[in-house]
Amino acid sequence: MGTFLLILFIIFFVIPAIRAWWTIRRARAQARQAYEDIFRKARRQQQQAEERQRRQQKKYAPTDGEYVQFEEIQVETSTQTTIDADPSATSGRRTTVETDQQIVDVEWEEVD
Repeated sequence: MGTFLLILFIIFFVIPAIRAWWTIRRARAQARQAYEDIFRKARRQQQQAEERQRRQQKKYAPTDGEYVQFEEIQVETSTQTTIDADPSATSGRRTTVETDQQIVDVEWEEVD
């Protein structure tokens, strides 16, 4: 009679518990695989976008461009001192103003 109860216990409790454990384990593995696939796909798309962006960037040779010739200029500064002529002031205030020479726009010259 004890063997019969042991067989019934195994059939009705142990086998269903093992099946449930196996099903849960398989579902977790499938979910993990799905998440890994999603992240792998997103990472691959990001890498492809970065690669496209790198390929689309213009590359210039060091010799490309225009030559610009600079020349030194002297700046003349004049100083002008004035005294306020405000009669309400107790003493005249001195104001010093420095003016710089006006710089003209750049003149372009074609270099062959």
